[in-house]
Amino acid sequence: MFGLSILFFLALWIAITIFATKFGAKKLGKTGAFFGFMLTMGGFIVYWIVEYIYIQYTVTKLCETEGGITVYVTPEEWRKQIGKKEWETLTPFTNSQIRDSKPKIQNIYFEGREYKYTEGIYRAGNLENARIKLFNNYDSSISNTIINRSIVVDTETNQILINSNYINTGAGTISNNLSGLKFWMSNLPKCPKNYYRNYHDLVKQYSYLGEKDEQ
Repeated sequence: MFGLSILFFLALWIAITIFATKFGAKKLGKTGAFFGFMLTMGGFIVYWIVEYIYIQYTVTKLCETEGGITVYVTPEEWRKQIGKKEWETLTPFTNSQIRDSKPKIQNIYFEGREYKYTEGIYRAGNLENARIKLFNNYDSSISNTIINRSIVVDTETNQILINSNYINTGAGTISNNLSGLKFWMSNLPKCPKNYYRNYHDLVKQYSYLGEKDEQ
């Protein structure tokens, strides 16, 4: 139903634009046609072009200055900190262990931002264990852009092990708002590349992977 409403709106908009352009041409020639088009549709096109250039520039800068994964304590260093005996007992939690964990995990603040606890449940394998917890901060203050900030925390010492930022762009979905029509926004840069795979492969090293017997 919503999709039909969008199509009707677009058809009506195009019809009004054609009428305004022809009406302007009839009254003032090419100048009138230009103003008729700009007042009904052209102004939006100019705005979208400027918006696209601005967001592309902003996201490119964000990728250069904030995007990526920063490791404060490597898995090897962390293993030495907690000791081999405890290290060998740290296996990834099951889904139910994560959901039923008590006491409930409180949000934490890092670099002036509030990070909310997120259950570390992934299709490729869970990332949490008895000490490791994941926290996220989502920033959507830039149009068509989401900065997904994630930190990995040793909750027994409150030590930040990993800090990562993924900049994601896109048009969104039409079902949520009309910005979903901006299909060209899908061509904006996203960074870093292969983020989720690299992030998952790194974080899971803080839990038992089967390599401990070989070390």
